[in-house]
Amino acid sequence: MVQTATLALMLKQLNLTSIARHWQTQLETAERNGWDGARYLSARCEQELADRHSRRISRYSKESQLPPGKSLASFDLVQHEIGSFGEGID
Repeated sequence: MVQTATLALMLKQLNLTSIARHWQTQLETAERNGWDGARYLSARCEQELADRHSRRISRYSKESQLPPGKSLASFDLVQHEIGSFGEGID
């Protein structure tokens, strides 16, 4: 039998925060749908990776100190390249 308190501690020590947060509810879903262990583990790992990616993007956005609504996709590179290229030419 799984010791839920021990499992939660181990997941946190391994820095698997998303799995630690959602494993019990996802286990119920897996049991209801008849998933095998590999399918359940795969789903948990996919969610962990997606959550880490989302947190990384949020962290990078915050660290970039761009104004709200601005992104690299909306940055006018041509204008800035021409401006910096033309500087110093007399």
